[in-house]
Amino acid sequence: TLGLKDVPAARAYFDELLPMFSPLITDASLAGVIDKPTSRLPLFRYATPRAHHRHSTVLLGDAIHSVKPYFGLGANAALEDVVALNTALDAAPSLGAALTAYSRARATEARVLVQISRSFDYSGIRSFFTFIGPLILDGMFHAALPRLFAPNTLAMLQKPELTFESIRWRKRRDRMLQLCLITAILAAVGTAVAAAAAA
Repeated sequence: TLGLKDVPAARAYFDELLPMFSPLITDASLAGVIDKPTSRLPLFRYATPRAHHRHSTVLLGDAIHSVKPYFGLGANAALEDVVALNTALDAAPSLGAALTAYSRARATEARVLVQISRSFDYSGIRSFFTFIGPLILDGMFHAALPRLFAPNTLAMLQKPELTFESIRWRKRRDRMLQLCLITAILAAVGTAVAAAAAA
């Protein structure tokens, strides 16, 4: 509430900063904002596997996939939703068919985007294993073997030609290959150490 203690203070604040909108905000709305407890960022949610309801309502943007603001993907993903809805409306013979086609086109992407966002949302040691560690590993492996390993997830999210689902599968593949290489290297080192100790 920015330290606004009452409705007159809130009104003065909006009159100064947003004079064109202040008359549209009721005193009751201002009182509701002042009385609302401070909150954190919302949980990053995926609404449903269906992005439509019956034959008349469609969800897009943050209504089906809210993500971290610093990803810089919320507005972009919402625009992708709009493009997918427009494509479905142009191609389908009826509104119901268009909304079903839109759901098929965007629901998986919405779910994967939220899953990626959530995977970066932990704190403490878990954050290291789900966010920082993978960024470090991806940087090292991509620098050493760029044809075999993709850049880190954040870099891949900035590539418009990649879908969120393709990024997730590529990173899963990279993790498996990284694990295999690390295991092979550790096994070779262990074997060499054991051979040296035996000699």
